[in-house]
Amino acid sequence: MKQDRFLIVILGIIGLLAVAALGSFFMRQNSQSYGPDDTPEGVIRNYVLALNLGDYEKAYGYIATNNLKPDFEDFERRLIERKSQLLETTIRIISTEINDNHATIILNTAREGVDPFNQARGYSQSAALIFQDGSWKIVDMPYSLWY
Repeated sequence: MKQDRFLIVILGIIGLLAVAALGSFFMRQNSQSYGPDDTPEGVIRNYVLALNLGDYEKAYGYIATNNLKPDFEDFERRLIERKSQLLETTIRIISTEINDNHATIILNTAREGVDPFNQARGYSQSAALIFQDGSWKIVDMPYSLWY
């Protein structure tokens, strides 16, 4: 009788640990959150994160207002069409150069291979930003992350 109770307690503890582990796993899936966007690097990071989260309105807000900026519906449509490509692309900021109200950021972009035996290929590309209306705005990005 005591052995049965001991076994039930042990199984209960194991069950609770399994539930806690699963809960922790699922809660950490989307643990990335937006950071400060008062620097060119912060704007690039938040823009890419917004694309990955499907928050196209936030991403659209980081784009500079000029004659090349599409309307929001066109921007969103183009990105939705390339959603899988966006999700396969990772970036790493290599360097930043700021001159007055212009910034150039060198990025290493990598896109996962299309099959399990391909390695991700990394490319050095640049992003251009301007300081517009009191905040940094993106003028140009690598194709895989741009509209």
